[in-house]
Amino acid sequence: MLDIGGLKREALEPVLDQLNQLEDKHLVTATYLMATLAYMHYQKEAPEWLIIKEELMELDYQLIKDIPMLDKFVKREVKEAAEKAAEKAAEKLMRWRESLLRLVKNRFPALLIRARTKASHTQSPDVLQEVLDNLMLANSLEEAQQIVQNWPVSPTKESADDQQELIDSE
Repeated sequence: MLDIGGLKREALEPVLDQLNQLEDKHLVTATYLMATLAYMHYQKEAPEWLIIKEELMELDYQLIKDIPMLDKFVKREVKEAAEKAAEKAAEKLMRWRESLLRLVKNRFPALLIRARTKASHTQSPDVLQEVLDNLMLANSLEEAQQIVQNWPVSPTKESADDQQELIDSE
């Protein structure tokens, strides 16, 4: 089924349906997992129809824990996916920080140090984007100062004391 041509919906879906009708949760789960892993390996993502199919079937994910090698593989795949997502999020955050600081440097250089400090403590790209948008609309240094002063600093890994120091330094 998963050999050459086996990743085609017309070949795979009837097999999954038939196994599901047999009510053998282990077999349908194993087949679904193998199909998903094959798609992830060859096409880097599972097709929408397969994701929807999962919701319709009664899969037994306990099976993964019963097969140590599969459990280890799935954990590695999940860990790698989480690491990639974290890397993308960090890159997005860095791009927003750079854009915001470039704007401050060009339009309001007097605010650069304060903006750099706040940006380094901000962990939300949405907050950075909002501040950047507001600064782009600022018509004066005074307006920009007000925006930077009211900049909502998102929670970070730093302690509450570090957060309070940042607020007090203004």
